[in-house]
Amino acid sequence: MKFLLIWKPFETITQEQSKPMRASMGQGLEQIFDSPKIKDSGAFGDSRGFYMILDEVDSAHEIVQLLGPELMDNGYVEAHPIMSVEQIAKMFSEWAQQGR
Repeated sequence: MKFLLIWKPFETITQEQSKPMRASMGQGLEQIFDSPKIKDSGAFGDSRGFYMILDEVDSAHEIVQLLGPELMDNGYVEAHPIMSVEQIAKMFSEWAQQGR
């Protein structure tokens, strides 16, 4: 399954608090982003946080395991299953044939 994952740091983590965490978190992030399940990623230009496109994920456990304590302990995680435009078009056509 494919997911859009959004991570944003807790609002209670200030810039001063994050400074000492950056080195260790940076090492953890390098390991996380080495995963072949991450197909795309990037940072937001308008707020603290980033997104990842994950593919070939079979369970919530895999997402939590991939993110590890570096991200799970320091921010909010949103995970949204995503479909391609082709899959949506096919589904809409099927619904139209069914009168839905």
